[in-house]
Amino acid sequence: MIGHVFKYEIPLTDALIEIEMPDNCAICDVNHQGDGLFIWALVDIHAPLFTNKFKVFGTGHKIEDVEGMYFLKTVHMPNGLVWHVFALRTAND
Repeated sequence: MIGHVFKYEIPLTDALIEIEMPDNCAICDVNHQGDGLFIWALVDIHAPLFTNKFKVFGTGHKIEDVEGMYFLKTVHMPNGLVWHVFALRTAND
């Protein structure tokens, strides 16, 4: 496989975040770029797309269904806010 690193923006919302990415991608990093929050992933551009699901929580926010998620990273934004990014587990995890 020849891989490529792609960047995906994570919207700052309380809602479930769904991002289509090539199946079996490997998340390399979660961080800010400017005022935006992003995921960088190593992908196989020939793989079929898969809908990955994420949630973002601020420090002190209520988090439910923790057992259905796994922690990716805490990101300190330039404006002083701190976000905690989780991925939701799927049947393939």
